[in-house]
Amino acid sequence: MPTENERKFVLFNEPIVLSNVAQQATRILSIEQAYIQSGKRWTFRIRKTFGIHYDEPIYYATYKHKIGGRVVEIEIALDERDYDDLFSQARTVLNKTRYVIPAGSLKWEIDFFYDVRRSNVYFVLAEVELPENVSRPPYIPGIIQDHLLFEVPEDDNNFSSAKLTDMEYAIEKYDQLIGGNYGKA
Repeated sequence: MPTENERKFVLFNEPIVLSNVAQQATRILSIEQAYIQSGKRWTFRIRKTFGIHYDEPIYYATYKHKIGGRVVEIEIALDERDYDDLFSQARTVLNKTRYVIPAGSLKWEIDFFYDVRRSNVYFVLAEVELPENVSRPPYIPGIIQDHLLFEVPEDDNNFSSAKLTDMEYAIEKYDQLIGGNYGKA
């Protein structure tokens, strides 16, 4: 089974971040992501990805399950009909634009989370997928370092996309980070 080993980094939610990231991105993707079901240690979601790199949207279903200290991730392609049928059962939906920036052998993905009208960014999160037994990237690119607010610890699941679909929750977490109150009771 494939193991997901992502590290997450919260970036400042400022217009200059979007401008700087967009200048360095090699791919830009629009993503509609819907969560169908979830439990304490698992999620089932669907995703429609479209943008300048695809003639037609691409549809996926992803099942993630945390087992024995690792996250098993299973992803399969869907057709539009299956996506639409599953979308009708969505509990939560998010819209984001993903900017992909390669750095050596790693691929950094910076997600800008948008409100339902896709008019305002409410959260910015960078992610990097690492080999299974690697806990930190060998280096953090300047574009991430320049706008870094918080490096999310491996065991902190407060910044999962599933949780960040809730705009009020995401803004609250961001405000806690800005105010230096994150993790304080």
